[in-house]
Amino acid sequence: LKKQIKSRTNLNVGMDQLREAIVMSYVDAGESEKAYQLACVFRDQSPTANMHNTVLKSMLSSWEYSQSLFLEESRKWAALYARENTAEFRAYTNETPRIGFVCDYGSSVFGENAIFPMCVSLSRAGFDVFYYNFEKASINAPGDVLRIINAHEMSSSALANRIRNDRIDILVDLNGRLREHHRLGVFAQRSAPVQVNYFNLVGTMGMKNFDYVIADDVQILREDEKFYAEKVLRLPCGVNGAYAFKRDVDIVTAERSSSTPFTFASFNAFFKINTILLESWAEILRQVPNSRLVIKCQETGRNRV
Repeated sequence: LKKQIKSRTNLNVGMDQLREAIVMSYVDAGESEKAYQLACVFRDQSPTANMHNTVLKSMLSSWEYSQSLFLEESRKWAALYARENTAEFRAYTNETPRIGFVCDYGSSVFGENAIFPMCVSLSRAGFDVFYYNFEKASINAPGDVLRIINAHEMSSSALANRIRNDRIDILVDLNGRLREHHRLGVFAQRSAPVQVNYFNLVGTMGMKNFDYVIADDVQILREDEKFYAEKVLRLPCGVNGAYAFKRDVDIVTAERSSSTPFTFASFNAFFKINTILLESWAEILRQVPNSRLVIKCQETGRNRV
């Protein structure tokens, strides 16, 4: 009987992964409305936290859904699945303030050029920096300035206990809901006195246990703050300019003739491209004579001009 139960559980997990893959294939193709409708059907068939989360991800990829609707759906997700521990969490008395980052894509270009330079800056500013890595891949992080905790095999409860034992003052989620995996359960359990949503999701988490979301005046308009369960913290330098990219790349300026087309480019994930954006690009191209647009993204497998 135990073997049958385990087999059925694994089958259900596999079916949810298949359902999510189907939904995200529509998202990646820019067909967000179809993705949302299909995600709702799958959510009704399999009412789980991950399938409900897929509904939210499909909503994020479309202009069809208002921010108020996304906030409402996010709060519904939190009420159904987060099981938030909202008990008062007393601040620590660490001699040096401790900040922890929860992330699963430090091995990507963002780790080397954004996340780890930010960690180095915080270390120099006087923070003890902890990096809770829950991806399988090895990371090239500056271990001399931050403490790396490999948390891939830890459950959310185990990771939450580890973070509490490390006495983290500020815990930052760099993943949001857009990543394939997330550790929202760690934040639902209130693993640190202050918990922050940053970097990979500008939309609200809808959870009481997220105290702040880091943004700027471009990402979140001041009149839109009412659509966030978190308090909005704005970086004066711009949220995407808060870290230092490498500056050791030579910039080569080629001579242009009158016949050389003026080239615009977008190197991005295709689910961020929608009808409004395409219409805006088309208008720009119409107004710039002899111009072209190069689109490069993982979904196409090659450049599109």
